[in-house]
Amino acid sequence: MSRHDLYDKFLTDSLSEEEENELLKILEDDEKSEKFTNYIIETNMMVSAAENCETSEKQTSNSKAEVRSLYMIAAAMIALGLFIYFKPVQNSYEVISSNISQFKTGSYTDEKSFIINDGLLTLKSPTGNTFQLKGPARLEINSENILTLKEGSLVTTLDPKVEEFVLNVPDGKIKDLGTSFGTLIKDGSTEVYVYSGKVEVSSAKSSKRLLEGQSISFNTAGDFSEIPFNEDVLNIKEADVIFMGSRELHPGEQLELQLDSAGKQLKAKVSLKYEKQKDLSYKIEAFSKDKKVYESKVYTADENYEIDIPTLDSKDLTIEMTVLKGHVANGRLQIENLELVTEGNRPYEGEMLIKSNSSWSYLFNKNPTQNWMSKEFDDSSWPKGITSIGYGDSDLRTKIGGDELKKTVSKIFFRHKFDLGNLELNSVKKLKLNLLADDGALIFINGREATRYNLPEGPINLETRALKIVRQDDGEMIYHNFTIPSHFLLPGRNVVSVILFQRKGKSSDMRFDLQMTAF
Repeated sequence: MSRHDLYDKFLTDSLSEEEENELLKILEDDEKSEKFTNYIIETNMMVSAAENCETSEKQTSNSKAEVRSLYMIAAAMIALGLFIYFKPVQNSYEVISSNISQFKTGSYTDEKSFIINDGLLTLKSPTGNTFQLKGPARLEINSENILTLKEGSLVTTLDPKVEEFVLNVPDGKIKDLGTSFGTLIKDGSTEVYVYSGKVEVSSAKSSKRLLEGQSISFNTAGDFSEIPFNEDVLNIKEADVIFMGSRELHPGEQLELQLDSAGKQLKAKVSLKYEKQKDLSYKIEAFSKDKKVYESKVYTADENYEIDIPTLDSKDLTIEMTVLKGHVANGRLQIENLELVTEGNRPYEGEMLIKSNSSWSYLFNKNPTQNWMSKEFDDSSWPKGITSIGYGDSDLRTKIGGDELKKTVSKIFFRHKFDLGNLELNSVKKLKLNLLADDGALIFINGREATRYNLPEGPINLETRALKIVRQDDGEMIYHNFTIPSHFLLPGRNVVSVILFQRKGKSSDMRFDLQMTAF
């Protein structure tokens, strides 16, 4: 049956149950729903016009037409209301910080609840409200402005423009009257602390209004009782270990951290081991919003040490290691034990899209076809290897060719495909790229130039040479850092393409590695 037939049957109240379901399915489309409403209104206007052409003796009929007009407009509104009621509501909540593996930063569309056994989660609603949830906890999403806290600790900070926010709790509810408040559910009771503004707290028996600095508790029976005010319902003022384990940190690599609730100090305990060269020395520096806030003394690779880095309440912190003396084979020091401790929440280190030691396709003995940078290009015939890739050095993960390549290869082409996985594209604000290149590199993301290193400005062709020779003593093993806008990314599959250039047509070595992190 056509849409218009269903519309007519709706007006005559003769739809069967099957036809009603068919009409509701059609009305799930915004455009079709609008057309349906316009159809009813236009039909009503035509009926009224026809009836108004009749003689004045039929005033009663005109009165009936007016009544019919009201009925038809009401029917249109009811139909539109049905569409709105039955159409799924999209609750796109954003996780803006998390120290819980099951909830990484990004958007969570139509998430019905956030259940955590331990840890801390910070959420942002589509209307701009923020919620800090500490486990064990269970928070259910009813709508944009109605939530239910079944268990745990929650700090709610509402956007000033939001009205009529309600937090349901066991045996009661908390209605916002312009505020920020904390809620704690434990041992069969609900505690409420107002940090700013005011709230109306309703229990099973009665209701009370609370102002800034006031607090109250009520039990399952609905009885209210006064309690001491608690400024920190989440109990996160004590320092917590926020990262512990082993990882590789490359000389020159920037470990960027985003702090949701920065404390006054970041503490790190680090044990680095590098046995091959005893005269290696390096230092640690930290930057907060591009301002240097910390610089360590000069360390050797067999030292254990502790550092205290002031964050200056900044939400962005970058830690960088710089080699001052010596040569680090393959550009790596191994951090055997690392603890980061801060007053506040766990720093977010970004979502790693491309790691060191990843597999890349490469081509070195001829030029590729013109479309080799596109993600549709078939590189299955290209050799593959683990970075770092190159020739002429004994410590490379993948060595291409043999001794005959030395002083003959002037450029190498690389490709690496990656998926965004669970990462929402609209949640990515920027890309952080760490590059190891001897000598120069031109980097493309999905066929568009993203950045270049040690290359001249302006147009570049396959005969272009790097600006200078990169030697062991001036950065051959040092990673270089670039920040790239997120608009280079595409949904789903992406590809990074790189051309590695030499300064001279004859060279004894080349090497390449790349990391990419999304923030």
